[in-house]
Amino acid sequence: MTRVLVAYDFSPGAKAALERVDRLFPDAELCLVHAIGLPVDKLSEHAPGEPPRIPAPEDLLAASERELQAVTRQGGHSPRCQAVVRLGNPVEVIFGAAADFQPDLIVVGTHDKTAVQRLFLGSVAERIVKRSECPVLVVRGHPSKDPGAEPPHR
Repeated sequence: MTRVLVAYDFSPGAKAALERVDRLFPDAELCLVHAIGLPVDKLSEHAPGEPPRIPAPEDLLAASERELQAVTRQGGHSPRCQAVVRLGNPVEVIFGAAADFQPDLIVVGTHDKTAVQRLFLGSVAERIVKRSECPVLVVRGHPSKDPGAEPPHR
């Protein structure tokens, strides 16, 4: 594998996926992709009786780009690591970035969702696996404390 796209949402599952890629493909060219959808979690962060404040898309993009650039600069990643941040549905953003980057492999981490959450919300990883034209590696688990350690098996 020479080109690996990693779906990266800053979750423990995404961090575990990136760790796995770093161990399996240390010399691969990496593309970390982050999608910004509707910030539903931000809707609850307002005073009672006031309308919710949703950050401007430009502010969300700039903040996410800074965070993702910081991840690409951290030690242990391929020196050929780029960051892509786009607004939109995560699945569509990932496939759009894949069309541009042309990866040999797409890697996604999983969230520990309940069966009911998966039923109503679906799973990004599941939709990526079903629609992808290239191989997909789905990584379960949490990032290790020791970057050289294997993640715990369930």
